[in-house]
Amino acid sequence: MKKDRNFERIKESYRELAENIVLRADGVFLWARLATRSFLAGVGYRDSPQTLRKKLAAIPEDMKTLFDNMLGGVDSSAREEADKLLLIASELPYPYIPAVLFSWLDDLHDVTFPYRVQATGYSEKYLKNRVDIVRSKIDSLSKGLLELHTEPDTEGCGKYRVMFFHRTARDYLRDSKVNQLRNRLPDFNVQDSCCRLLLAYCLFSSMEYDRGRAFDKKVNFGLAQFELFRRLSHSPTSSKIVAVFQHMWGNSLFPRIPIIFYHSGRNRITGVTIRTSHSKNRFHYWCWLLCHDQAKFVLDRLSASASLPKDPYFQKQLFLLSVAYGHRDVVRVLLQKGVSPSDNFTVKLGNEMKERPMSLWMITLTLCAQQMIDDANSRSAGILLELLSWSSELDHDAFFLVHLHQWACSQMETLAPQQLKMISLQQLLSLRDTPESRELGSLITRRTQARWRDRLMAGIRIGFTEYIASKQEGKSLKEGLC
Repeated sequence: MKKDRNFERIKESYRELAENIVLRADGVFLWARLATRSFLAGVGYRDSPQTLRKKLAAIPEDMKTLFDNMLGGVDSSAREEADKLLLIASELPYPYIPAVLFSWLDDLHDVTFPYRVQATGYSEKYLKNRVDIVRSKIDSLSKGLLELHTEPDTEGCGKYRVMFFHRTARDYLRDSKVNQLRNRLPDFNVQDSCCRLLLAYCLFSSMEYDRGRAFDKKVNFGLAQFELFRRLSHSPTSSKIVAVFQHMWGNSLFPRIPIIFYHSGRNRITGVTIRTSHSKNRFHYWCWLLCHDQAKFVLDRLSASASLPKDPYFQKQLFLLSVAYGHRDVVRVLLQKGVSPSDNFTVKLGNEMKERPMSLWMITLTLCAQQMIDDANSRSAGILLELLSWSSELDHDAFFLVHLHQWACSQMETLAPQQLKMISLQQLLSLRDTPESRELGSLITRRTQARWRDRLMAGIRIGFTEYIASKQEGKSLKEGLC
């Protein structure tokens, strides 16, 4: 009670009131905390002790009803804004919601926001003013369900974040109120609003980063962009958002963010690691989009281009990322535009991580086999089907050496023979009974049979040719003797 700004109004009788709350809480600290907050929020300037006791007695003991009463105290003129605030808070990544996001709540009505925001520097005073706006909003619109927290050891916009005062408040909102809020706001697209607010935060963070300040470890740019791209398919302005990121890509922010892609699973088939953060080969924007599962935009750009960018490293990088992330359509277009699975790509092998060239096909087999073992929903069979359907020259007669122990981390060379198992590609496909794996299995069977017939016919032709040659040689010898 003493920490609350309304304490001065009740300081004469607060001990009696506090004892009453403790008695009614019956050991439930969360209720005591909520009841105190709800009670203090409703205290008038000249309330008599009797009036205060009546107000305290009116607080319900049921948690859901108590939450309902708290939100019921929102002014009717601010109801729509409060509903938007709570819907957005329920969708964003709890507990690390950047507070500055909510300072742009009033800007959402502007269809150009934040696409025309100028990424210019800002002062600490400017940031503090925006945070003060947020503090005022969450106090009046959430009625205690949300709180503003300050990280003492952090600077910049990562210093301030909004949190639910308790996880039960978030559960209440999601379980009991979200549908009601959505029904009251049928034209409000909460996913698009989250995308636009997160984009504004990314732009704001880029200003901060360009001033030489490291991103906050908790509320960081990476988390914001992950949450943004996770929702992007629900946003009608997704193409604009991608365009803004492409513009940011050309600025100083992205080259300094370490982006390393590698793939390894529990059952290590080989020690292959694919690294795309080469110092000499910049991570291409299209590759970055694939890493965020935005194949649609990559396909749009591939379709709009008559040919691929000339950088062969980029072409192979894009191909392998398409394989690793299961983007079959992108793999198909890359094959059509000239990427060859027979081309080599440098990977790091073994415990010493020595760089070795391997064909894209061999790396693809490794990645797909690993994913089929690790993930029952893997799309790798479809990737392999696409490649084998594209070229009859690719060798499907592949075998893999696999750990039998799920969490084995030793190098293959140090394991005993009984700890390893050799399996064929066909055996691997039998682990995942999907339409793609069945179709791929049938294709491999047909090709195996065709190869067997071809070998048989080739053997017959060779034998027949040798027989004819021997006959002719015998005839020539007989004629010579005569």
